[in-house]
Amino acid sequence: MTSFGKIQNSVASFTNENTAALIHVNLDFSLFRCEPLTEFLAVGSALSVQRKEEAESGQIHKTACTLGFLFHETLPDASNLFKAYGLRASEILSRSDINPRGTASDGPFRDYIGANGTSIWAAATSGEPSIAVHLLACMLARAFDAKTAISIWVEIVRERISEIETLIQNGKVLHPNTYFASKQNISRAELAGWDLCAREWLRRADEYKAKERRQFTLIVENINIPYTAPGSTYQSVLTTWTRSMRVLNDLLNNLPQQASDRAILLAISSWHLFPSLLVFQNKTTNVNMHDSLFPSSGILTLGLEYKSHKSKEPIRWSLALSHLKYYGDPIRVRSNEDVSRVTMPQLWLVALGSIFRSWEITNSGISQAICWFKELGDLLGSISPRDRYPELSWMFALSEAARYYLALENEESIHGLSLVKYGWRRATTFFGQYLHCYPFFMLADKGVIQALMEEDDTSRGFTYIRSNITSPANRANRANRSCISFSRKLGGNLSYSELTTIDPIPCYVGDHKREEISLKKHRWIFIYDKKRATTTHTESLQKRKEYIESIGEVCHILYNNEDMPDSMHAPIRKDTLRWNNPPKVLCGGLEGPLEFKLEKLESNMTAAGFRRRTKSDKPPKVFTLWNSTKGETHSVHRKSERCNINECRSQLKDPALARNVVEFLKSFATPIDTSQYIQPETQRCSVNEDYDNDDKRKNNDSGEGEDEDEDEEKDNDDDNDENDIFANQSSSLPFIIWNNRPPIDWIRSIRALEIASILYHELPGATISLKVIELELCKARWCPSMSARNDSSKSSEVKVSAKECFNRMTRENAFGCIAMFESGHLDIELTNLQQAVALCTENSIFVAGIMLSDPTDMSAGPRIRHLVGSIGQTGTVLLVAPLQPRIKSVGYDPMAVDHKNFAGERADRFQAVSMHLSFTEWKMPLDWESTGEIDNEVFLLESVISVQHNGQWIADIDVLGLEKNNIDMFHSNCGSDCTTVESLDLEEVIRIDTWEELLDHPPTIGVLRAKGNWIALLAAISILIQQGKDTAVVLVADGDRACWNCLAKRYAFPEPHIPQFIID
Repeated sequence: MTSFGKIQNSVASFTNENTAALIHVNLDFSLFRCEPLTEFLAVGSALSVQRKEEAESGQIHKTACTLGFLFHETLPDASNLFKAYGLRASEILSRSDINPRGTASDGPFRDYIGANGTSIWAAATSGEPSIAVHLLACMLARAFDAKTAISIWVEIVRERISEIETLIQNGKVLHPNTYFASKQNISRAELAGWDLCAREWLRRADEYKAKERRQFTLIVENINIPYTAPGSTYQSVLTTWTRSMRVLNDLLNNLPQQASDRAILLAISSWHLFPSLLVFQNKTTNVNMHDSLFPSSGILTLGLEYKSHKSKEPIRWSLALSHLKYYGDPIRVRSNEDVSRVTMPQLWLVALGSIFRSWEITNSGISQAICWFKELGDLLGSISPRDRYPELSWMFALSEAARYYLALENEESIHGLSLVKYGWRRATTFFGQYLHCYPFFMLADKGVIQALMEEDDTSRGFTYIRSNITSPANRANRANRSCISFSRKLGGNLSYSELTTIDPIPCYVGDHKREEISLKKHRWIFIYDKKRATTTHTESLQKRKEYIESIGEVCHILYNNEDMPDSMHAPIRKDTLRWNNPPKVLCGGLEGPLEFKLEKLESNMTAAGFRRRTKSDKPPKVFTLWNSTKGETHSVHRKSERCNINECRSQLKDPALARNVVEFLKSFATPIDTSQYIQPETQRCSVNEDYDNDDKRKNNDSGEGEDEDEDEEKDNDDDNDENDIFANQSSSLPFIIWNNRPPIDWIRSIRALEIASILYHELPGATISLKVIELELCKARWCPSMSARNDSSKSSEVKVSAKECFNRMTRENAFGCIAMFESGHLDIELTNLQQAVALCTENSIFVAGIMLSDPTDMSAGPRIRHLVGSIGQTGTVLLVAPLQPRIKSVGYDPMAVDHKNFAGERADRFQAVSMHLSFTEWKMPLDWESTGEIDNEVFLLESVISVQHNGQWIADIDVLGLEKNNIDMFHSNCGSDCTTVESLDLEEVIRIDTWEELLDHPPTIGVLRAKGNWIALLAAISILIQQGKDTAVVLVADGDRACWNCLAKRYAFPEPHIPQFIID
């Protein structure tokens, strides 16, 4: 390793006696600085003034020097690697989208904006060994989470110091810099800051080299090269680090190399230096990574001399840590370098894969399933816009994810498919543990498709039941074996019923069998009126018959009660249907009454007769299967005949099915609270008896139901209008779907993902940890209420659009959501977020919009802004204001304030105002329940937002006061020629043009003139709220024009009461 630049009085060797003589020498490494390599000069120029100063003389510089001095004698010479890394870092920081500059719109965060290259410049100004230590920090940050990486740093530093002490005791020769470094106190907090800088740098560099990283990852994920470094944690880390440096340095020196250790692949990914690859697998592949920093012969060979890795688990770097917890045995940890960050559209691809896993889609069927979702979206969009059907919005979102994938090309498409398959493999609990949605939303079931082809609702139910039962083997002479009934109450004394055969039966004429004309399905229809022996709705029944015959069935009308099944003159058990005068065509030559026994429809089909407990809902229309009490009958079970994916796709393209499919999906997507339903032990055919009788009997003991039924009887005593009898009320869809709707928690999970998507759409550049797929979204604390206003039923949750749920999100909800998706695992209690004005994590700052926007902005939703930057604090940090922010005291100079009369002109007299952010030493961990762990992850940090004018401090403000106090806002509603009689007496109004005039305000009306200056408006209102004057403030929200007469009119009644402070 080369020396540390120009160090005065350094020596080439140092004896034990020399060392002992310098025991009491105390060096301040923050004072040491060497000239950086030329390749790093652009890094310093790209940093903000604050970060550059910290890198050159702050704590991070001291840490870089100390670590470099501590390890420099263990490191190889890698000058080519350092120069190449300097060029790559300079290249990354030159991109304005990767390293943005702070502007006035960033408010107090202006100085914290941009990529955090602080540790790179600190290392560059501390010498080449410090650059090497920065490279190790990048490797550990890539491989391990922050807690683990910090513990590794603590362990290797202590082991290195112990090693140096042993060498001194054994009389070995040491460089004085090594000795001095070993005597420095390197705290855990300093090592955490060093790790944080590397972690934040990786996020920005990964975005810049996203394409190369994806390509490299796709290549090496199937290369079975293990981590080979042996020994203790210290030995393993040191070997891994130095071996990777040698290999990359040789490649940059135009020397081909072979990867014998997976650590080399980790280093390439961590340092963003991508050599060309020669890959040996089933065939030899030369992969040109097009990295201009590597010479033509600098090729890395992969895949030689290694047998296939038999385990399905990915290869990991495994270490034992003694400094992860305060107490206990060393804990073995494994690297997690495959934990990627994705955008929200990419996360939806993972969600697709999760759904495919629950649907048992095979690997070969994934592409076709994606196309099915795209075509489902095309069908839904052809019927109506997305916002018309809020209950289907998540289906639109899934179809948009499919469309997003299908638009990808080349490597992007390969990466997209890998994300789908990642969800297919790993995201098994994302939408709820053990919760699944029916495959293809039942649209792959042949029975459902056949039912949806029917235009008539009742026919759909009959068709679905027919398709889901198995007929007896002997089809001869079994016309009387089974039938299906449908019934619904019409109100009052009327009930309507239909009975149909399951299979086509031969037609007979008269008493004797004649020539069989054809095999057709038969249907009997009738209206039972318990007050009349015959029906009076003959015209309606005739119209119904004509329709049934138009679809190819034979229809019979039963006019007389005695011809109807289960007549009141012959009461029998409720689970039995008796037909005293059955039609001869149904008897099949048999004589006498027919008896049928009710069969429960099992498996995917509902048991007939589920009914609501709630009195407010009408009983559902009932489909029932009846089997003959004699002979061989139909077997009732689900055949599970499913179309293949290609058939499913073709069905979605059938325009004749489109509207029925949409109505079916609306019903499918509406969750049912099954606790509100009961299954009676038995169920009548419901053709001659009021359905409410069962409920009335059940409620007699409690006194419920009787009054309601009596009132209904009175209200509906007259016959119903014939035009309403056969109205299509969609009775079949709930019946078909009943047991197959997605569980409510599954719906909540995917709606939560929808809401998060809308939030992240407002946060350009924000990414998501893929670890989030290990959570159950339905249990997230941050999710806002999804129920309709004044309706807490589960079915109402899908009737509220995701956009409306997003608009309900509070600042706490939004920060909770961001914390979860940023970290991949945090689910913070909302009460801990009530005072947070910003959330900071690694290279992202998420700020409450109220802090960075005009107070007149009343946009819906939480209004969070995402800034690329860092405040230099480890973990997830929630910024909170002091409990009692300070305000500048009013002085005793009578000449400091000169209030002048307001003449009505608007202006901005506060152009020199600015806001600044600083931090106190109050910092409280929120995850203190993690007993035994040394490092915490979530903190509250007291943060001071200071208002300054021309560099002079005015006040510290708490902007959340605007949320807690409703400031009156005024909008002019007149034209340029206002005719308002009232007027504002300007002689009694003063103007406020300085902060002193605001703080030392006389007891009269004053206009603070800060037109268009959102910082001044925000500061002034916050100061007045902190002074308890919020009720005496009105904020003028007009743009170019404000009508003072209209303002006077607004506050004219019941008597003039214009607020004391007019903020314009």
